[in-house]
Amino acid sequence: MEQVVLAPGRIAWLLRGILTIVLCATLPRAAVASGFADVAPDSWAAPYINAIRDAGITQGCGGNNYCPQGLVTREQMAVFLVRAVEGEPAANYCGGSSSFNDVSPGAWSCPYIKRLSELNITGGCGGGNYCPQGLVTRDQMAAFIVRAVAGEPALDYCGGVAPFKDVSPSAWSCRYIKRLAEIGVTQGCGNGNYCPYATVTREQMAAFLARAFLGDAVTNHLQVTTNGPGRVYGTGIDCGTLCSANFDNAVSLLLYAEAEPDASFLGWAGLGWAGLGWGGACATAGANLTCLVEITGDTQVSASFKDDDEEDPQPYPLNDTGIDWCANATQNNLACPVSGFPGQDAQYGRDVTHNDDSDGHAGFSFTKIANSGNALPNSAALGSGASDWGCTRDIVTGLTWEVKTNDGGLRDQEWTYSWYNPDAATN
Repeated sequence: MEQVVLAPGRIAWLLRGILTIVLCATLPRAAVASGFADVAPDSWAAPYINAIRDAGITQGCGGNNYCPQGLVTREQMAVFLVRAVEGEPAANYCGGSSSFNDVSPGAWSCPYIKRLSELNITGGCGGGNYCPQGLVTRDQMAAFIVRAVAGEPALDYCGGVAPFKDVSPSAWSCRYIKRLAEIGVTQGCGNGNYCPYATVTREQMAAFLARAFLGDAVTNHLQVTTNGPGRVYGTGIDCGTLCSANFDNAVSLLLYAEAEPDASFLGWAGLGWAGLGWGGACATAGANLTCLVEITGDTQVSASFKDDDEEDPQPYPLNDTGIDWCANATQNNLACPVSGFPGQDAQYGRDVTHNDDSDGHAGFSFTKIANSGNALPNSAALGSGASDWGCTRDIVTGLTWEVKTNDGGLRDQEWTYSWYNPDAATN
């Protein structure tokens, strides 16, 4: 049974930068219009959308649009799959009867959902329902497509081994996700993960469908994010902040990082933080101005540069995590170090060098502050007197906060305060 889980949106942090890209192998294909007004010819998804349109799997979302960023619902999924497997069902296919309680025989999607059930591609969402308006997640997508293309995998198909880091071998969807990867429909969402609970956009679904049913419209895709002062150029490429290129075969590309005048490549140790120069598939290139990247499947690269006229921001001090135990693949709360699992958080930082718990657990360090502003011993009691404990100062970060009370007084935890200044110039 496919499960319906809604996942929170992702947040991407892009730093300013520029990348020069030189293609030293196969040139990218020329951009091909998808036939839909809202799909740019140079979009990474255009070839996939174009392929499923030509195959009759999609007719778009209306008004000559495809709605590439729209999220795929379960009734839309039924349409995609039935058309991909065997074409369009008859308009009166439901014939006054539906396969699920929550799908009306007169609903536009009933023929597709009924046929999807007959093909044993879906068993619904439970309780005799199909949940047609529910959003399709990546684990559900795996189940739908694998059943449609390769049939039902064995219950123990994962065999105790997870296909991706974020997919448990015991998860209901593990066998489908593993099979989906084996048949070349997915390589995950990056960094060895699959993101099973993320919802699927229509442009992503076009790629999945093309790979599963059409032999993959485009096998290898490169996306280069460029932010900041400068430009991106190379053989066959001349763009602004975002470059995309598609390749028929896996290729090796030599990427160059080049700053404009009065700017510089951040490199591996830029601003005192690691990894702010190259990112994505080139992250390990460090401070080098070049990166040789293998373009296999969907590959993302970014590079960041700094305007030399701007001052470097000073990073704020941070507490350590307070985690003073290590772990292996199956257990937490183990003594450090753990053989085969080096470099864990508990082996570094203040929770190693200052872990005495005298004024804060595992490297945290706090001082009680009196209502008068003076430092107090750890034994000081909370109160409203001038010499009583009223605030706490974090010695590591320098932050100070008030300790709330429950005595009904001015600092009582139930009191709330607000302030409003109608002058937009000073508010």
